[in-house]
Amino acid sequence: LQRHKLKLIREVAGHQPTEEHIRFSDFSDNNLCRGLLIINQNDLEYMVGEPVTEALLDRLADHITHFSLAGTRATGKGKGNRMADTARGGKP
Repeated sequence: LQRHKLKLIREVAGHQPTEEHIRFSDFSDNNLCRGLLIINQNDLEYMVGEPVTEALLDRLADHITHFSLAGTRATGKGKGNRMADTARGGKP
C-alpha cells in the first residue's frame, strides 16, 4: 500500500520530483488525516461553526484531499518552495 501511495504522489508531483519531496508530501498527507483522528469534537465544532456530522466529515475529507493534491502539485513544480528552488541552484 505504501509503495502504491508513493507512486501516486510521484505522479501528482509532476516532472522529476526529488525523493525528499515525495517523503515530505507523504508525511504531510498523513498528518492532515491524523488531525481528524486526534482533534476533540468540541474543538472541531468550534473551528467549523457547526456540529460534527457524517456530511461535515465527508466535506472535510474532500477538502483535505484537494488541498493535499494541490500542495503536492505546487511544490513539485517548485512554486514557492525553498527546497525545490535550492535544489535547482537558487537561493534558499
